[in-house]
Amino acid sequence: MREVVERVLGAEDQAKVRIDAARQQAATIKSQADDQSATIVAAAREQSVASARAALDVARTESRAALDKALAQDVATGASFTKTLGSATDAVVESIVALISGTSIVGN
Repeated sequence: MREVVERVLGAEDQAKVRIDAARQQAATIKSQADDQSATIVAAAREQSVASARAALDVARTESRAALDKALAQDVATGASFTKTLGSATDAVVESIVALISGTSIVGN
């Protein structure tokens, strides 16, 4: 009987050793997996930041081009308005001169 108890206790000790070894191995594997996942996450973040910066650069370039185009159109519209206003002003001045000249002649 004593021999059976000693075998059972010896088997329990061996089982504890195997369980401890398995736990250590599991902890090592988990640690490696955590390291790999951290590396993958860091790479994904870097790629995401690079993509966002590229998209932002494109948006800035497009925005600047649209602004430049709008400013050019504004300048062109202003120039056209000024030219039209100048022609209208000249016509009014000529009409006033003609009226004054005609009134002066009639009044004399």
